[in-house]
Amino acid sequence: MNQDMKKIAINYALISAGIGILYTLIGYITGSTSLFTTWYIGLAIAAVGIVITVVGTNKYKGTQDGFMSFKDAFTVSFLILFLAGLISTVFNILMFNVIDPGFAEELNQAILESTVGMMERMGAPEETITQQIETMESKGGQFSFGNQIKGFGMALIFYGVLALIIAAFTKKKAPEFMDAGTTEGSED
Repeated sequence: MNQDMKKIAINYALISAGIGILYTLIGYITGSTSLFTTWYIGLAIAAVGIVITVVGTNKYKGTQDGFMSFKDAFTVSFLILFLAGLISTVFNILMFNVIDPGFAEELNQAILESTVGMMERMGAPEETITQQIETMESKGGQFSFGNQIKGFGMALIFYGVLALIIAAFTKKKAPEFMDAGTTEGSED
């Protein structure tokens, strides 16, 4: 792994994690639990993270004269996702387990209520709803230290698959007979 790759991966991971942390802080400061329970907001934040990863991967390709192997594309994509996820997880552990555990309880309750509301709108039987409530309560809430670590572990699988997809679309093989001193678009 070269210095360009490390620098770009770190920079874009910091941007992605920073946006996620800012989102969490806005929800915390405003006391808006709906920011954490509305599915399309979560989807939008995830999409922003994916776009940042693609932009970072293409930025690295630009430092390589516009060419990048699948391996390098995968590596830089995965590094951006991994580092952003790690930074966000550490922040969330501190936020919800050290700084303000009460906010985690408030969010867990809001998530539970949102889940029950959705199940009721879909016509789920009362016993299924009760069973879901018991399951969610027995897990200790998604913001506990253990669940944050478990969530990050599961996210690594998603990051790997996503990095494979990004690499497949961003790789660009260098021509076989390209002169060592020429770059794309230059004339002899």
